[in-house]
Amino acid sequence: MKIPGQQRKAISPIVATVLIIAATLIAAAAILGYVFGIFGSASNTANVSIVGATIPSGVTVTASTFTVACATATGAGTISWSNTGSAGATASTVFLTYGGNTYNGAVPAACAPLAASSSGNIYITVVPVAPVKGNAFNGYVTLSNGAQASFTGTFS
Repeated sequence: MKIPGQQRKAISPIVATVLIIAATLIAAAAILGYVFGIFGSASNTANVSIVGATIPSGVTVTASTFTVACATATGAGTISWSNTGSAGATASTVFLTYGGNTYNGAVPAACAPLAASSSGNIYITVVPVAPVKGNAFNGYVTLSNGAQASFTGTFS
């Protein structure tokens, strides 16, 4: 019902169309950003790799495990590792295979974790059985998150 003397006020059809298109584009950008991860949360992950492994020969110990240390000792083997990820990593166990046998050594809890974007060393202070100079070995380091970083080398 139209009341005499009053006019109805409304937005023009052009302004209404522009507002609807703008709202649709904003909603589409938000949905696409969510689906394709543009606005996704950043995940912190470690990206660990072994950059070198040297283990001396001539140590004679008969055992299925070996000793891992946080600091170097005379005659110790060295496993150098690098973390290019955005989160720290902690080594838990080192596995070493040679001569058809696999040996392991637990990394002490006192050893500091490897910070993001850094490198460090793990030291093997007692090697099981008598490795022969020039013989090949391989192995891997397990991390606290369950990931593994593998390595190979020859006894020096």
